[in-house]
Amino acid sequence: MNSALSANLFEDQTKHFSERLLEARAWTVNKMSYPTLDVTFSHPGRKLFRVRMICNNYDELPASIELLGGDGSYLAVVPSGSGVINGGLHQNTQRPFICSPGSIEYRIRRILRRRSSSGSSKASLMVSARPSVSYGLITLAPGNSSDAPAI
Repeated sequence: MNSALSANLFEDQTKHFSERLLEARAWTVNKMSYPTLDVTFSHPGRKLFRVRMICNNYDELPASIELLGGDGSYLAVVPSGSGVINGGLHQNTQRPFICSPGSIEYRIRRILRRRSSSGSSKASLMVSARPSVSYGLITLAPGNSSDAPAI
């Protein structure tokens, strides 16, 4: 994806984080500068929870979502009560992760599972001739193709 276009899309979407919205939801923006959106969530009686989204190639590829404590350190143990947070270790990051469509970690996990069940030792997904992004054993290329597996 064109980096200038990606940055413009990022700016267009993040401009909606008004002071009123942030205050009403008790969110604190730590960083909102392309390609990073880093937000701390607070709630009375609970520990601070922070999410850092790395939005390279937004919005052709999903964001990478990092789970952090209030101090910005990576979480080793995830908070309870959420069905989308996988407390196991992701194959690439070796950290807990968001296991939900819309995160690159989810997409990579699905591809690895699909490839391992088919007996392939190297997972790759090429869905267009455009430049790709590499995540260890996974290569993701933005775009659509009729011959690409459904993710």
